[in-house]
Amino acid sequence: MTGVRNSLLYSLAAILCGLFLALTAAYAMSRFRFRGKKIFFILILCGIPLSIGSAAMVVPNYTLFSAIGMTNKWYTLPIIYIAYNLPMAIWIMMSGLEAVPVEIDEAAKIDGAGRWYILFRIILPLSLPSLASSALFIFLGAWNEFVTSSVLVSSSYLYPIQVSIYNYMGFYGRQWGPLTAAATAAVIPTLIVFTFLGRLLISGLTSGSVKD
Repeated sequence: MTGVRNSLLYSLAAILCGLFLALTAAYAMSRFRFRGKKIFFILILCGIPLSIGSAAMVVPNYTLFSAIGMTNKWYTLPIIYIAYNLPMAIWIMMSGLEAVPVEIDEAAKIDGAGRWYILFRIILPLSLPSLASSALFIFLGAWNEFVTSSVLVSSSYLYPIQVSIYNYMGFYGRQWGPLTAAATAAVIPTLIVFTFLGRLLISGLTSGSVKD
């Protein structure tokens, strides 16, 4: 089904880009001191409600995307999904990185490791629970979003699964066969993602990583 394929691509793009941005931003916020850090932190807090009340930004987003010619494109919805869910993902990753001792970074620096090596080869494996939580949050926000996708995308071959389901409810009645099949197809990926990522939602991964 085209809607399932589109939603999978949109969600995967949002997860990959969102996790990269959230991890790097959270690492910078938890490990560095820089000018404007408090302002950036306030912006993150102010952006968290976007993941819940995304419908309130439909008109401004449509006006902006129309002005720059970015409506009804294959990359339109992934950009929106990343923007809506990134603040909460950063917040989750910041909480996870706070549980990773700074001594791990210092020990790696003494051994000659660079910042990117420390982040992706040492810190990232120790932050799998918060990484999985952020991935789940981004996936649910991208997979279940309906209002924005129905406005910013007008081509049927770009519709996500939620908009495709709605299209089976026409003016003259409901097409129950395709409707129930599409609804089932929309639920299955969510169950699969929860099954795999749910295993990572455990604590204590840093236990014993630093010895006194």
